[in-house]
Order: sequence, then structure tokens, then C-alpha cells
Amino acid sequence: MTVSPAASATVSPPIPTHIIAEDLARFQVSPAAYIQNCRPDLDRLVVGAVVVHHDQMLLIQRSRHDWGGLCWEIPGGMCEEQDTSVLGAACRELEEEAGLRATEILKLVDEKPLKSSDDLSWGKVTFLVQVEQAADGAAAKPAVTLDPLEHEDYVWATEENLLAGSCGDRTFRWIDDSQRDTILKAFRITKHSSKLAGKNTIMEDTA
Repeated sequence: MTVSPAASATVSPPIPTHIIAEDLARFQVSPAAYIQNCRPDLDRLVVGAVVVHHDQMLLIQRSRHDWGGLCWEIPGGMCEEQDTSVLGAACRELEEEAGLRATEILKLVDEKPLKSSDDLSWGKVTFLVQVEQAADGAAAKPAVTLDPLEHEDYVWATEENLLAGSCGDRTFRWIDDSQRDTILKAFRITKHSSKLAGKNTIMEDTA
């Protein structure tokens, strides 16, 4: 994924979370604190959320009028100064871009450097996320609501779709192939982590 220096998300109220899994504790601090304490090589931090629903994951297509138009990606964006934690930033971006509310952050997928068109050093952390179930039960796909100014299509894709580069009449084009690699890694994590939802979990605090 390449970063556009002009890209920035509208900041919504931070989403509080409480920590259970020790391996994710370092993300339960503000983005500035995370950069200072864990990644002093970075100037800016981007977060991503891979939403899993059974054997499918959510992909969203960027607006044709936006930078990187018509490329596919996962929900995510730049951490903002107002974000109280890196985890909260991921939940915020997910709700802003897909209208989905995180119920569990299951696991860290990866941490990667990002290519940038400016002189800053950018990094991205991506989490595997579960969201609130649809009103008609666990079998139904969560109801996605896109911001039409940012995204114009979405699809629930399988690992086979990712490997084939298409799903139905949709052909996947990426800003950077590392985005696809991250999603494929998330599929591998779900395969090798039985009963993942009951382990290493961060639950959203709805109080």
C-alpha cells in the first residue's frame, strides 16, 4: 500500500477498549505513545481491520474519484491525534468506512512499512476483527454501509477469490500487492487458530 499525504479520515469519538491478550497490550496506548515506545523509526501510523465472517473476509473498493480509485482494500486509515489507542483507531476506521462495529479484535495480522510519496516514514498495523452479527442471525453477513465519498463497492471474498484475483464479475486491483498478502496471511491465521474467537481476544468496552 502506498500512502497519499493528502489522505486523512474524519475523526469520530474514540472507541474505548479493554485489554485481555498480553500480546496485544502494546496497541492499547495512543498512536503517539506506540510510535515513541515501540516504533521510533516511524513518523506516521496507519491501521487496518480484516473482518472475518466464516470463510470470507470483507474487501471494499475505493471511490473512482479518490486517490487510488477503484483499487480494493480492507477498512482502515491513518491514526489521528484524537485516537486514545491504536486499537481504538482500528475500530473507528472500521465503523467510519464500513459501518461495522467491532466486537472482538482477535489477533495481530502483521506490521509493515508503507511506501510513501512524502519524506515521512509510515507503518501499518493490521488486526483480525469480528463485528456485530446481522439482526437475522450468525449465518447472515454483517450489513456493510459504505461512505460513498470514499468507497463505492464491497464484497465478501474467500481465500480462493484472493488467489484468483476476482470474485464474480469483480476483478481485484490493489494499490500495492502487500495489501493482498496481508489478507492472505489473515486467512492462514484463521485456518491454524481453532476456536480463535475464544483466544487472545480484545473485547470492545460498550459501557
